[in-house]
Amino acid sequence: MLKRLLLAGLMLVCGEGARAAIIVTLDHVTGFDWVYNVRLQSSAFMSEGDAFTVFDFPGLQNAVFTADAGVADRSFSLTEAGTGFTPPFVVPTDLPQLQNVTVTLTGGDQIVPPPLGDPILLGQLTLTGLSAETGKSIDFTGLSAQQSGGTPVSNLSSIPAPVPEPTTLGFMGAGLLAVTALALRRRKRL
Repeated sequence: MLKRLLLAGLMLVCGEGARAAIIVTLDHVTGFDWVYNVRLQSSAFMSEGDAFTVFDFPGLQNAVFTADAGVADRSFSLTEAGTGFTPPFVVPTDLPQLQNVTVTLTGGDQIVPPPLGDPILLGQLTLTGLSAETGKSIDFTGLSAQQSGGTPVSNLSSIPAPVPEPTTLGFMGAGLLAVTALALRRRKRL
């Protein structure tokens, strides 16, 4: 009986450490705008420098992070780059030719949700792409810390992402051919 209790206690302790701390979920798609909710688990907290990254968003045109009213007194920075912030111990899919979006807590007090409560909404990340068609998933990573002991938590998960529609790809190809033809025609005249 004692062995079973010890085993159950060990499973609870190990299970707590495996939880994702920052969670990104798709809220809705409007036109070409993909709106993701970003939440912080009640067992975690965010400090200055903690961040999350959405990797390889196809056809990224614009990115905006809007902090929720509960954390509006904190500062967040948003960066777009071919390679994204990667927390320790996770290996996301990251193609340098596709843009990544990283949101970092840059100022204000720590964000500490009430313990044993629901995750708190940090804000919404709106990504504008070239397509409204679904069917692909992309990786996101997050770095925060556990409330009990301050142990860093790195997490990796997948979220839905747009897939360029065949007509969009066709128009892009036709445009590329037209620009190439004009360039070759201009070169022949010289």
